[in-house]
Formats: sequence, structure tokens, C-alpha cells
Amino acid sequence: MNLNAKAIPIDKRFLAKFLVLSSFSLLLMFCTLFSASAKSISQKISLNLELKNAPLIEVIKAIKSQSEFEFAYEANLETFVLNNVSLNVKNEKIETILEQIFKGTGISYLVKDRIILLSKKGILKNLPSLQEITVTGTVKDEDGPLPGVNIQVKGTMKGTITDPNGKFSIAVPDASSILVFSSVGYLTQEVALEGRKILEVTMKQESTSLSELVVVGYGSQRKIDVTGSTNRLTSENMNKSIATSPIEMMQGRISGVSILQNNGEPGAGMSVRVRGSNSIRSGQDPLYVIDGVPLDNQNIRLNGQI
Repeated sequence: MNLNAKAIPIDKRFLAKFLVLSSFSLLLMFCTLFSASAKSISQKISLNLELKNAPLIEVIKAIKSQSEFEFAYEANLETFVLNNVSLNVKNEKIETILEQIFKGTGISYLVKDRIILLSKKGILKNLPSLQEITVTGTVKDEDGPLPGVNIQVKGTMKGTITDPNGKFSIAVPDASSILVFSSVGYLTQEVALEGRKILEVTMKQESTSLSELVVVGYGSQRKIDVTGSTNRLTSENMNKSIATSPIEMMQGRISGVSILQNNGEPGAGMSVRVRGSNSIRSGQDPLYVIDGVPLDNQNIRLNGQI
């Protein structure tokens, strides 16, 4: 070895660049290995099992010891005995092993990612999906976005409402769910997702028949919503005899309403009592509202003058 050989000078900037590139290469290698590892975990796992007349709990322990699978099952399934189940498998996929283990036992299985669900046959078919789907959309009517619309997943208690811009977002069990849209004054709609994740729903206004409306002293209501007692009198049902006022024409035509003439003089005023006298200090006459204008019986004339 020549100890007198001259050392080769190294540029500090080159050294710094070399160290940075080396660190980057190591980081890239680590990420590549991590990605490959994650990919291998997501693939179907092969197992080696040797079982003979084993109970269910022992089967579960054997599978868990060789894999990352976790089991979810009913507590009473631990008492099930797998009679005549003998396995000697090598490098078999989990689905093949489960099919051999639970065939003819009355137990069904479902593999979802790393979870294996066990239950009595037929129950798993009715289980909701483990991963919910988020559905978004807009609700509008003929005038534009519609806020405050109730949205509910049919058959569940899960629901939401639209925001001031008519937009909504809701999680549903699966792509075949049905959403129910309802709002006061609009027809209720049921919309099947059919795999869709974005919806645009147009609400139609509910047309109310005139026969379903009842005019009361303070406005109009649907007949089904009226809590008080109402009577309807048409011109065909009024008294056809000579009368000096509309009140006299209603005499004896409305149940619960007593209409009497104050005295025997022609043109004398009429006394009207609805379901008897109900006040001691205030007047007994009813309140008349014609086209939104409150009147008393003294202001009503036969010729329509007010």
C-alpha cells in the first residue's frame, strides 16, 4: 500500500447531492416493499389444516393461527359440533376450506375482506352490507332548489333533510336501497337507487280537491284536518219563502244553530245562538266573516249591502 498516495478531493456539493439521492432511493425502496406487502395481504390466503371431528371453536382457532382473518358469530354456535369433519389440506384457499368445514352443518359463512361471518343458514342473506354507500343529490321543484325536504331510507329510521340549497347526503346500506322523499304540500316519492350514487329529484306539488277543503271563520283547511264542528249550507237548501235577510233564510237549516225573531213585528231583528248561550258578560251573537271581513247580524241585509 502506498501511504504517500495523494487523496482525491471531493466537492462538498457533490457529496450532499449523493447523500440526498441515496436517501431518496432508500425511501422509494421502502415504499415499494410496503406496497407489495399490502397487496399480498389483500390477496386470498392459502392455509394448511389438519382437523378431525373438531368442534367449531377449534376450527376457528386453527384458521386464526395461520392468517389475519377474524371471525364474527353468534354465541350459541360455539356449541355446534362438526361431526365427521376431517381435513388434511395444503395451500388451499379460505373459501374452499370453509365450504368443506360447514357443508351439511346448518351453518353458513360470508367472507368480507378479513372478516368471516358465521350464522345459521338463511340469516346471512338478510344482513346489510358491511360497507355503507354515501348517496348525494339535489331536490327541487318547478321553482328551483327545495330546502327542508325529509329523506328517509325505506324500512329504517335513518334519514336527513335537504339544506337551503336543496342538497343532501345520506349513507345507505346498499346500492338497492330505496329513498323516500316527503315534504308538506308535495307528493311523497320513493326513489330506488339501482346502483346510483348521485340523484336529482323533482318534487311535484300536491293538488287538493275543492271538495276536501272546508272554509272556516279564520281561513280554509282540509276537511281531514278540521277539529271543530262545521256545517255546510248551499242556496238549494235555504228557505224558499219570503225572507228579509240571509240569516232568516238559514232558520232551521243548520244543526246546533238557533235562529229566532226578537218580536212579532215585521222586519224585526233576528237572534242567533250557536250551541246555546256560552258567555255571561260578552255578547251572545256569533261572529260573521264574509270575504275576510268580520260583521254582526245587524250589518247583513238581503240585498247584499254591508
